[in-house]
Amino acid sequence: MSTAIILCSRKHSSRVPGKCFIKYQEIYHIEHLVRRLIKSDIPLYLAVPAPEVNDYMFLMEKYPNKVFISTGFDSNPLGRIHACAKQNNIDTIIRVTHDKIFVSDVLLNSLLDVFKRKSLDYLYSSDFIPGTGFEIMSFDVIEKAAQRYGGKNIEHISYAIKATTENKLNYEMMLDCDLRLLVDYPEDVQMMDLLFTSLGPDCSIDDVFSFYEEHPWIKNINKLPDVTIYTCAYNAEKWIEEAMGSVAMQENFKNYEYLIIDDASQDKTILHASKFCQTYKNTKYYKNISNVGLSSSSNRALNLAKGEYIIRLDADDYFTNKTAVSDLVNEIDSRSLDAVYPNCYAGVGRKNIQLGKENHHAGGTIYRTSALNHIKFTDKLRNYEGLDLWVRAKEQVRIGYLNKPTFVYRQTPSSMSKTNIKEREKIKNKILGGTSESGETQVRSS
Repeated sequence: MSTAIILCSRKHSSRVPGKCFIKYQEIYHIEHLVRRLIKSDIPLYLAVPAPEVNDYMFLMEKYPNKVFISTGFDSNPLGRIHACAKQNNIDTIIRVTHDKIFVSDVLLNSLLDVFKRKSLDYLYSSDFIPGTGFEIMSFDVIEKAAQRYGGKNIEHISYAIKATTENKLNYEMMLDCDLRLLVDYPEDVQMMDLLFTSLGPDCSIDDVFSFYEEHPWIKNINKLPDVTIYTCAYNAEKWIEEAMGSVAMQENFKNYEYLIIDDASQDKTILHASKFCQTYKNTKYYKNISNVGLSSSSNRALNLAKGEYIIRLDADDYFTNKTAVSDLVNEIDSRSLDAVYPNCYAGVGRKNIQLGKENHHAGGTIYRTSALNHIKFTDKLRNYEGLDLWVRAKEQVRIGYLNKPTFVYRQTPSSMSKTNIKEREKIKNKILGGTSESGETQVRSS
């Protein structure tokens, strides 16, 4: 059986431009990772876009017979991994991404032994400290995932793999450390620079832990919010203050981030949102250049989100009480789910309850941010974006339901669900039939 590490990398990074070629102690980010991986004595393949081959070539020259380069499928990391494994007859793939540096060769070989002894198709762990993780998978499961999702640009490949096989193991390590070693934001670059400057380029993960015990404050350098809440608004001056106020009253609001995406409103939405952002510094306001719709606005928020979990609260809705978000977080976390759809009150009178398991409102639902990044909203879809999301999500991620109303779903005569009925019905039928269609209505804000 042929085993190899496949490191999927590219120069472009939306959050940290040129991430792979940032230097710490005169060594490129990507080389810090390579130096640790080759200690495992397992062949290492860099799966990179063809136009970038020359940028990575120095690694193959510097570490001959240990580092190899594979190209193809420039915009599709799943396709690149599959092509690399197929071309090089790799039966067992250890997948590593370039946002990690502190991957332990000892742990890697140990879990590889578990993978082989148990004849698994997929091994991963939810207990890895961010920035130290990897996955092990068989070629068969990679090929099935590539066949199923080959035409899509899958950002979080692990969800595609999990949806493809039942022969998998979430390896429990029960590590207790709240230090973040993943490089995904500018603050993470500062953390890496601090560690390598203080400990040297060859520091081990144990050296990092010792340094952390001596300087526990360093975890705050790149600490992320627990939850991202976002509101997409279009001409929402009548209701947005109530929506924003219900977010600010949440019991753990100081540990959250709140994003307001203004979809080119022409009313006083900007005035209310701007004032709110000056009061609460963990809130940020963004305005679209033109009206792009609820799905595209949601994807913009998703791209900006830093929280482990993400919740959309529509501009004309509001949370029922100060524990609404905590209730959702407890439910998704305690049951190890990827999404939780709660009940809601339909109408401000709080008399009628809509069940989450029947209505699947995207607004009010909590997702793991990584899971929602895997699914994403269908860009430019302007009707039934919530149904479309759920139809695709239910086949790929773990969904649960909370039998408790956590938000009020306001409905008025001008609400999106009350307008363009015939056009909406056509789109609904297409979604349930497996396809989506773009319409020309506005973001729901009334």
